[in-house]
Amino acid sequence: MLQAVIFDMDGVIIDSEPMWQLAEAQVFAQYGLDITPVLSQQTRGWRTDAVAQYWFERCDPDLVTHTSPEFIEQQLVAQVIHMIREQGQLLPGLRAAIVLALSHQLKIGLATSSPVQLMETVLEKFELASLFHATCSAEFLPYGKPHPQVYLNVAQALQVDPTCCLAIEDSIVGMTAAKAAQMTCLVVPEVAHQDDPRYALADIKLNNLTELTTSHLELK
Repeated sequence: MLQAVIFDMDGVIIDSEPMWQLAEAQVFAQYGLDITPVLSQQTRGWRTDAVAQYWFERCDPDLVTHTSPEFIEQQLVAQVIHMIREQGQLLPGLRAAIVLALSHQLKIGLATSSPVQLMETVLEKFELASLFHATCSAEFLPYGKPHPQVYLNVAQALQVDPTCCLAIEDSIVGMTAAKAAQMTCLVVPEVAHQDDPRYALADIKLNNLTELTTSHLELK
């Protein structure tokens, strides 16, 4: 019996993926690396420190002599936070999905790979904090998604068995984490990736959260 719904953040709650793409392109351009939108898909859903490390290793060595992956990560996070505060928008159906889940007496959780500071920025800007019974960032965990730990931590905080949780994800990496945690997984891939055959691993696939109905919350 379903007891909780756990939301990913980037690409599920807020349309921040284009912001991450822009931040990566702008920051790494300083170090001689051209990260196109296509290339940025390689690290979609990763924890921020992993993204910074991955692209740092592919920069012009002469241009990164006096910097570090940690400093680059700080630049990325600062840029995305600025963009969220200035132009961030909730994705269609998000509030209605939370209200629907709450109306079924389900607990609500948040499991994100993004840093705590960014998670708190989103919750504050959109006044969402009071709607979540538990939130967790993978920032300080040994591993981020696709490792399931962030999902397992949220389930534990909610005092719900992982098998009684519905995880809502947009990325392959996030879906993999949710399934590894033995959760039911609903995916809402961005339009460009709707036909990716790897999403067959998900239990449910929707175009967006406006399509979420009571039937999706009555899983046995």
